[in-house]
Amino acid sequence: YSSARAWTLGTANASNTVYAAFSDAAGNEIFANDAIVHDSLPPATATALVWALGSITNSTVLQTNWVRSTSPDLANQKIQFYADATCTTVSGALVDLASSTLATRTFTAGGDGVYAFKIQSIDAAGLSSTTTCSPATTVDLTAPTVAISSPAAGSSINSANAAA
Repeated sequence: YSSARAWTLGTANASNTVYAAFSDAAGNEIFANDAIVHDSLPPATATALVWALGSITNSTVLQTNWVRSTSPDLANQKIQFYADATCTTVSGALVDLASSTLATRTFTAGGDGVYAFKIQSIDAAGLSSTTTCSPATTVDLTAPTVAISSPAAGSSINSANAAA
């Protein structure tokens, strides 16, 4: 007898049941079966990617939110942050979220700049899909500068010549 055998599964992207029968020289038999899911489609992508603080903020602690993939066999998610609005300049390593249910993640920005992110969804078969680039957020830590030129420093004015 052979301990290994190649199987040809029927319908793709469905559960297939494999049956096997083993017997020895004495005529003893054993029967077994197992359901195998033949998965060749990646999971649906996550959707509704947003920054909790909006498109501009004066904080470097940023929270991301998204709606996770609707695929029933979603096994894990990963997030990649970028230091630009087009998701071309990677900011740190790909973060393994080790969760199929998480839909939020905190990110600490490196300072002033524009940031975006992508979510990768991974199914039980190891297939993955990645979102398009999220909307960007701008971190602006620089206070505006103001110069008052009129009236001159030390001047006195009265209500009759003050402009609103």
